[in-house]
Amino acid sequence: MSLRNLSLDATDFMSTAIQLIHTHQSKMSGYDFSQLYHSSIVVYSPGTTFIATAHQNRVIIRSTSNLQIVRTWLCIPPTPHASSSKSTSPDFNIDTLQWSEDGSYILAMGRGTIYVFALAQEGNGSSGEVAKIGEGLEGCVKAEWGRGSRDILVWSDYGVC
Repeated sequence: MSLRNLSLDATDFMSTAIQLIHTHQSKMSGYDFSQLYHSSIVVYSPGTTFIATAHQNRVIIRSTSNLQIVRTWLCIPPTPHASSSKSTSPDFNIDTLQWSEDGSYILAMGRGTIYVFALAQEGNGSSGEVAKIGEGLEGCVKAEWGRGSRDILVWSDYGVC
């Protein structure tokens, strides 16, 4: 049975996937699977050595060779200021993930706050980040890596910061 060239609705797809798993279960008995996270964003590192996914406010880095989890970070939402409309509700979601050009850093953005994590080191921030941008009232709406792997361009409600 193959999923190629099939047009399925979600229920049929799940049923077919379960059948495939049961069919090939004996072949998968030697594998060690890591924890399952649903993902809204998936990005490969520049050398395709790693794959980064986002699940709500969590960044998960996996090795592409065996899909084992290498690193995880929990992006702690900023504490709201009295005049800010930001909240720390549990529905905080990461909506942008980008690798630096050399694959050493990953940028995550959610609700106007940008987190930068280093793959090879632990940062000093509350979420383990090496940098955090936009915790104030400036209203960051977009971020992306500049030239190289150490510059970040940030757009606010009022233009480029």
